[in-house]
Amino acid sequence: MKYNFLLLENQNLFYERKDKLSSLNKLSLNILEKEYTLISNTIPQENSLISEVVDSIKNNLVLVNFEKVTSALKEVKNNQIISHLKREDYRKISYPVITETEHLKNYLIKNSFLFNIDSFLNSSSFQGIEIDSWYQ
Repeated sequence: MKYNFLLLENQNLFYERKDKLSSLNKLSLNILEKEYTLISNTIPQENSLISEVVDSIKNNLVLVNFEKVTSALKEVKNNQIISHLKREDYRKISYPVITETEHLKNYLIKNSFLFNIDSFLNSSSFQGIEIDSWYQ
């Protein structure tokens, strides 16, 4: 599956053009030509997505990566630790995120071309998947 790739840095999305990163804005929005867009905070080494990801995105507006929580979790109330939580029971949202390009374009236009993962997911229906690698 072919997709657009955007690099996320400090709520700004960048695209690669002629081996140079450029900021995505209103004038450059038309470079997003593919049906889907992958957003990541790192540049992937591989190019093609595994079939599990391809199958899942076809049925969802947004696909989010979940990964295991590695640090200790505590429940806090009134600045006091009231319990220690089992990290095995929790997942955190991670990158990459893949979405239908039109959905992303609409979000960016409404949000001054700034990307905030919390805001984006709150405005989206999404599925989370947990796999070691999205790439072949």
